[in-house]
Amino acid sequence: MKKILAGIVVILLAAGLGAPFVNGLLAERQIRETFDKVNKMYGDTGFGITVEITRYDRGFSSSEMEWKVNAGKMAALYGVKEWLFLNRMKHELTGVVAETTLTKNPVYMDFINQKLAGKDPLHITTRYSLTGTFETTTTLDAFAITEEGETVQVKPGRIRATSDKHLKHFFYEGTWDGLQVNDLATMEGFSIKSDLEMASLYLWDGYATFAIKGGRVEDANAPFSFSNLKMDCTSKYDKERNILSGKVEYGADSLSVGDKKVENPFVRLAVNGLNAKGYVEFMQQYMAAISKVMANAAATTEDPGQMEKILEQQMAQVGMQLMVSAEKLMTKGLEFQISDLRFKLAEGEVNGGLTVSLKRDMTMMQFVPLANQPALALDIFELKSHLSLPKQLLGDSPMFFEPAFPGMQTGVFVAKEQRAEHQAETKDGKLLLNGKEVQLQ
Repeated sequence: MKKILAGIVVILLAAGLGAPFVNGLLAERQIRETFDKVNKMYGDTGFGITVEITRYDRGFSSSEMEWKVNAGKMAALYGVKEWLFLNRMKHELTGVVAETTLTKNPVYMDFINQKLAGKDPLHITTRYSLTGTFETTTTLDAFAITEEGETVQVKPGRIRATSDKHLKHFFYEGTWDGLQVNDLATMEGFSIKSDLEMASLYLWDGYATFAIKGGRVEDANAPFSFSNLKMDCTSKYDKERNILSGKVEYGADSLSVGDKKVENPFVRLAVNGLNAKGYVEFMQQYMAAISKVMANAAATTEDPGQMEKILEQQMAQVGMQLMVSAEKLMTKGLEFQISDLRFKLAEGEVNGGLTVSLKRDMTMMQFVPLANQPALALDIFELKSHLSLPKQLLGDSPMFFEPAFPGMQTGVFVAKEQRAEHQAETKDGKLLLNGKEVQLQ
């Protein structure tokens, strides 16, 4: 029995001593596989962005890796062809821990040495587990920069990102205390949280939330400030129905510009029933077109001002080229929605909403007859809208309360005491405005 126990102890000790080496092997394989997946992902965008391992020295209990991100066609926009990274990794019993620095980049190091007295405020730690998942924690130390008499104080921050080994499920959460520019401007209390599942490069399930506790900009003419600004984004992909839906919600406790103040503003924007296949095709063509534009601009000039003009001109052409692809998105059930719009002004409260949806599949050419036959819109669209606001916001002009053309029986608004009210909807093949039918010619 003693010999058996002794043998077990020896085996466990050998396994424990050899674990760092084995974990180093597993981590290298995982990292190389991850880079291949990232390159495949970025390759689908057409921008030529790639990640590349330039050196990997694996030891028994530690390793060192140099790698870079090639900016591809985006280099023309940002003026940087590549970013260099150095990973120093420790092999542990349950995985590998890597510390990453950007000190191989001359531009970055010049900034650190000249502006921050050689102290790097950025710390990146990645933990690779035996299951193939990894978690990266990035922390930012507080630092200050002075330029032309203005001091920018950057406050500390931290963000944690995790992913599964397939690069399909991503989770992020982070906080940043903000920044301050002398007494001219401040921003504080930034936070982010998201949980996203990737079905494909352009199709995602999940949510992302962004919030800023407060901020202000001192301006002699129109000082600006806000409190508890928040944005929530949600995406839903229904694979069985081939439908993509998404919504964005904006809200705040207050917004102020000069002596004008908006309290508790909120609005929800949504797109429902978007044809997922058509959306992917549209995005693929859009990214291909943008990639071509970036390449043309880079080949034409290195002057940033001239490049901007070229980009503007070519982007207008891209818009025309994508019209055909956009037709694939105009399918029955496609719905655009502005809902729960509300805010409070000194004059009173404002609230409203709008929903427009397609009743059948459409092409661009099928919209053309609407210019001469607006009644055809009743066969194409479903509409519902409402808006209520203080009457004084519309001023003294009667144009909002009187029919704009013979087919209308009321104005866009009707007066109810001190408020202006609007309601419109399509129902039973008719357009009703404030409860009265509108005769469309």
